[in-house]
Amino acid sequence: MNLTERIIEIYDEFTASERRLAILLLEAPEQLLSRGAAEIAKRAAVSSSTAARFFRRLGYSGYREALAEMRVAQPEAPDHLARFKLTRTSQAAHLKTELQNLKWLVDQINSEDIELTVSKIVQAEKIWVIGFGDSYPLALLTRVLMSKVKGAIHVLPSTGDGTFDEFASIKAHDAVIAIGVGDKLQSVRSAMRLARASGAHVTFITNQSFSAEGTSVDAVIRCSTRAPGLFASAVAPVSIITYVSSAVAMRIGQPAIERLEHISNFRRAWEGALLDGS
Repeated sequence: MNLTERIIEIYDEFTASERRLAILLLEAPEQLLSRGAAEIAKRAAVSSSTAARFFRRLGYSGYREALAEMRVAQPEAPDHLARFKLTRTSQAAHLKTELQNLKWLVDQINSEDIELTVSKIVQAEKIWVIGFGDSYPLALLTRVLMSKVKGAIHVLPSTGDGTFDEFASIKAHDAVIAIGVGDKLQSVRSAMRLARASGAHVTFITNQSFSAEGTSVDAVIRCSTRAPGLFASAVAPVSIITYVSSAVAMRIGQPAIERLEHISNFRRAWEGALLDGS
């Protein structure tokens, strides 16, 4: 297991101070390559002895062994065949991991980023939800929920060949929710760069190992997507999407209520027309 995997494996066992260090390293594990043990401990607001104990609990002899491992580590493509050969995952193990993912989210989430995201979405003229590959279903969920209380919700990639033509109309008063919790992160990074260049506010919902270095975004919401089975967990990203959508509705207030009622009335009229025509 690499550093990130070791941290997630025993995250529940850490003390409060050890968790601060764990979150710091999960956010940007590569900082081991550029910062010494003392500096990392200082950034996490923990003592040197706490940092030393932390690395030993991860199974390293100390900071230097973790650093040496990272220096020689090479990124590997996911081996889906190997995961198929793993011992069958029990339901209990699956649910335990999902609970750990939510617990990790609670421990590390920045309420200021959530508040800023909600505020910008409420004020935005258009909302762009971006999700490529494995993140596309999460982007669709975001649109389904937010469109109930606010109009002008656009999902990328769009159907057909109009994705780039449509996205070219993004303006500074728009808001972007970019989701990257699986593959095709380069595509979502490119979209976020274009959005920031237009002046739009960008919130990025991603996994726990994402490094914000070199990426221009206004808010980053990290979710643990660890899972013992074949597919990554989506419970934490779904929880965040649901909460933000609800918070947007509450902030909008009466117009959101009126939109919900209009949608309900429109649906009844639609169903009635179908019945009349049968």
